[in-house]
Amino acid sequence: MLLALQDIADPAAAAPTEVLDGSRMQWLLIAAGIAILVWVMMRLQWKRRRRGEDESPVHQMREYVDARAQESERAGEMAAIVADLAARLENRADRLEVLLEQADERIQQLEARLGSSVRPLGSLDAHPVPHPQRAEASWSADGPEASSGDAEDAASADPLREDVYALADRGRSPLEIARELDQQVGTIELILALRQKPA
Repeated sequence: MLLALQDIADPAAAAPTEVLDGSRMQWLLIAAGIAILVWVMMRLQWKRRRRGEDESPVHQMREYVDARAQESERAGEMAAIVADLAARLENRADRLEVLLEQADERIQQLEARLGSSVRPLGSLDAHPVPHPQRAEASWSADGPEASSGDAEDAASADPLREDVYALADRGRSPLEIARELDQQVGTIELILALRQKPA
């Protein structure tokens, strides 16, 4: 209590303690400010260092190596797929060749069975194959020479020919006959061309 009284009595003596307390407070605030500033600077530097690690050549090299590893894995998978497809195509090509060989063998067998029945196109002009109905009309019991009576008998056996001849005798054109009999014009013209005119 004495000290308090002395302070009251002597204001000059009390001032240095207040100054001391004020300067302490200033130094304390300055120290706290410096500590906060150091902490913020360290935090920024730490963040830059982390970001710098991401941009560093070592990090970039790691990313490049990882990307190349993924590409090589994909290339390996693609190579496996291509090899599988090539094997399948090869297998199917082999099967196709076998089927073609079998088809060629069957064609040769059929040609051998037909033998002389099949003539090349060039031989058709030299030896025409007679039509069965025409052969009946042109052959008689006496031989290859047909009489006009036998030809007329064969023609009368075919109802289409009889109708064509009857309509032609009435003066109708081949087009009108074809329409009426529901036949092709070429067929009617052929029948009329093969008709032997009475002498």
